[in-house]
Amino acid sequence: MELGCGTGKNTVWLLKKAQQIIGLDFPQEMLNIAKEKITAFLAKLKIPNSKSQKNRGTKHS
Repeated sequence: MELGCGTGKNTVWLLKKAQQIIGLDFPQEMLNIAKEKITAFLAKLKIPNSKSQKNRGTKHS
């Protein structure tokens, strides 16, 4: 849990180290920016995983 997560700079760093993180802060504007950063980071993680999962079920001769 990160208290005072602000725009999520450190939250993204923590997410690289942990499977789950909770970021808390008061200003909604800051939380919106943090959410955008985290969503972009997670999208980057999903791209390689989806390709590797597609290749697992195929047989190569």
